[in-house]
Amino acid sequence: MVEKYPTEAKRIRDAGCEIGHHGYLHERATPENPEGEREAFEKGMRALDRVLGVKPAGYRAPAWDLTPITLGCVKQHGMMYSSNLMDDVFPYVHPGGGIVELPVQWVLDDAPYFMFNPLVLNRPMNTAEAIYGVWRDEFLAMYEWGGLFNLTCHPEVVGHGSRMLMLRKLVRFMKKQKGVWFTTCREVAEHWLARPGT
Repeated sequence: MVEKYPTEAKRIRDAGCEIGHHGYLHERATPENPEGEREAFEKGMRALDRVLGVKPAGYRAPAWDLTPITLGCVKQHGMMYSSNLMDDVFPYVHPGGGIVELPVQWVLDDAPYFMFNPLVLNRPMNTAEAIYGVWRDEFLAMYEWGGLFNLTCHPEVVGHGSRMLMLRKLVRFMKKQKGVWFTTCREVAEHWLARPGT
């Protein structure tokens, strides 16, 4: 997408946001096509370098689909983290690879709540206020018990007036809590790798 929207992508980069790898054309990888996955991975890397001059620190697969070769691609390209699996709420290091996993959760993704297609999804959209309650309570649970609040938002999904107001309200609420660390995935991965015994 950086090739399609270079001006917008450069603005995001220049605002100080971390740029990660999320596929080339958002193609979903399958174990049956390892060469297709490798090709898409490398095309994405080249596009990020050519358009933005960026070498990403991590990879989030389209739809979080990992195959037996995905983490190898991540390591081969010198990345430090993957953000795809849902087996924990705390980061961890993959055995033998030195790759940090920054777990994700469907409950912290905007698409299941707001994505709508009348030809595919015949259900009403949720209100922003309802999802504010879900995300606030997920945050409060992690604030009490610990964990990585790894919110996933898509610009075409969350990028509407009421939803952006809700997101701002959530961030303001979170900032009022003591000891919350707002940071990038890269910095979380660096922190996790620097822990004793890692």
